[in-house]
Parts: sequence; structure tokens; C-alpha cells
Amino acid sequence: MFLAPFAAFALLSAPLQLSAEADQRAKIIVLDLVNGTELDEARLEVLGDAIVSALAGAKVEVLSAADLRKTLEFKAEQSALGCQQKNCILDLAKALEARYILSGSLASFKGQFILNLKLIDTKNGNLKVLLRETHEAEAGALTALARISAAKMRQALGGPPPSDAEMAVLKAGKVPLFGLSLGLGAATLAGFGIAAQIQALSAADAALLQTDDRILGPFHASLARRKVVQARWLFSGAALAFGVASYAWLGGW
Repeated sequence: MFLAPFAAFALLSAPLQLSAEADQRAKIIVLDLVNGTELDEARLEVLGDAIVSALAGAKVEVLSAADLRKTLEFKAEQSALGCQQKNCILDLAKALEARYILSGSLASFKGQFILNLKLIDTKNGNLKVLLRETHEAEAGALTALARISAAKMRQALGGPPPSDAEMAVLKAGKVPLFGLSLGLGAATLAGFGIAAQIQALSAADAALLQTDDRILGPFHASLARRKVVQARWLFSGAALAFGVASYAWLGGW
């Protein structure tokens, strides 16, 4: 699965022709994700394919780890580290005449997955991180996050920016916490409004039963009026909060 560090040195002695095209586009090598989770190989391959496909449109020639394995006709030895060290990356880029490297890793913490992607420029033999994307999400959102992160790197490489459809996928994978909080607040206000309305009805009933009492009658009547006003304010606040919460939810906030 992973290109082991020693593979780069083996490549130095054998010039490679990875593409029959004679264009002068810069090359980018997309390395396999370094997996620190329990995700299986099939899921990692899906993530890698999402990253490679999202780079389409960038002004570069994309070389995935799978492409390299097929071209080199050798089976890279499995490695938990992959090609992540500076010397390995530089040697690999030099051997394949590639300027850019896209590397990444997956980790997990408390049931959440952490996806980290880096776009590296190896020009002049130096490693410069042009863009870094780090996201924390559940397993179901990883593919969308990988795709949108790679789309941002596509833009950094001279390609089109993330499309509205790609951004919509990203928003779909996020929980709009601000909208959710406002919705809960609106529900709370509505609950208090219902309670105030019940108290107003109870006070009104008590006032009707005690119309002959010059003290308790007016007291309950006044209490009923205050509770009605309070209920109206609470219901108005709840309606406003629900409206803002709906707007925030649709906006992905």
C-alpha cells in the first residue's frame, strides 16, 4: 500500500517514462495516506481516489501511488511510516521529475477521525508546505472532506476553486452548531411561553371563582394579565429564534 522510503533510492538509478505525453506540466505525486486508524485498505483506496479525482483540472500531471506501483512493476514493502521523511520525499520527487508532493495521514481520537493533508513544493531541493488541511470528523464524512481539501489544493496549483457542489458536500457533512444551539434556545423559550400561558389560564379561573373577594379577585386577574403578556413575549422570542435558527441551519452555521 505504501511507498517505502527505500523505494525512492531504488528509483534514482533507473530513469522512468511515466507518461507518453510530451507536455511540460509540472508533476505532482499523491502518496498513500499514512493510516493510524482501524480503517481497512479498501476504504483507504476510496479516500485516495477521491483526492486524485479532485485534483482534475489543476495544471499538473497527477501521479498517484497506484500509478507508480504499476509503472515501476514492483510491489512496495508495507511500511507504517510510508514516504514522509524529508530525504525520501526529495529523492522521490527528483527521481520522477516531480515538483509537488501531496502527502497525508489519518489518525483517530475519541471516536473521531483526523485527516491531515499537505501540499509540498520541492523546488530547488527545499520542502515548502504550500497548503495544509486538517479536519476532524466521523468516518462517514471522510471522503467528502478529502475531496474538498484536495479541491483547495487544486486551486493552489492553478486549477479551478472548489465548486458549489463540492462545498455543498462539505456543508452536508458538518453539524451547524450555531443553528442547533439557536433551535434549542427557541424550544426552551416556547416551553416557558406555554408554562406562562397555563399559569395565566389558571389565574383567570381563580379570578372568576373569587369575583366577590375584593382582594384575591383583583390579584388573580392582575396575575392573569401579566402571565398573558409574558407568554406573548416568550412566544415572540421563540418565533424569532426559530427563524434565525432555520436560516443558520440552512447556511451551515
